[in-house]
Amino acid sequence: MLECALVFRRQGKNVIIAEQTSRHIEEIFIVPVCSILAQSPASYIAFLEEEGALGRALAIVAAANLKQPRTAELTRRKVRALVTEAEVKALAPQINTITDALSAAD
Repeated sequence: MLECALVFRRQGKNVIIAEQTSRHIEEIFIVPVCSILAQSPASYIAFLEEEGALGRALAIVAAANLKQPRTAELTRRKVRALVTEAEVKALAPQINTITDALSAAD
């Protein structure tokens, strides 16, 4: 299992993922996540980007007023929900294949 953190950085009106850094950072927002699908943080970021979850997470973080503790925690939960949704969608075809094989064996 991979344990990592999605690090969002606010630069002006833009929110980016940590790898795309610059010298001026107004705000940083961290969302700890765990995944059974990824073997490295880079591959996990690529997976989330491919599934569309990363773009949606960036939009959620960009729209949030992270200076309010409740809003920050709600935003973390929303980002984690997007991550979980992406993983479930990726695993669902595999689970259906296993379920079908078990049903056929009975």
